[in-house]
Amino acid sequence: TELHGAAGDGDAEEVKRLLTSGLDVHEVDNGGLTALHVAAEEGYVEAARLLCSHGADPCAASKIGQETCLHFAASEGHLQCVEV
Repeated sequence: TELHGAAGDGDAEEVKRLLTSGLDVHEVDNGGLTALHVAAEEGYVEAARLLCSHGADPCAASKIGQETCLHFAASEGHLQCVEV
């Protein structure tokens, strides 16, 4: 989705624009990931903060592997995202 793309690019301004335009922060992509999963996996702290501040669920599990965004961030060594 557009939101996943912006989160995966670390484009915090675009994430903010998309969220304020009404995109669903809980939407999952074809792989069952939320935009927060994507931002956490890539280590984009500001995008992750924005998603959380708009209600993204940090406990949401991926469809494959049942991993949360915390798992994604930690497995990639993105400690700042873990702290979000």
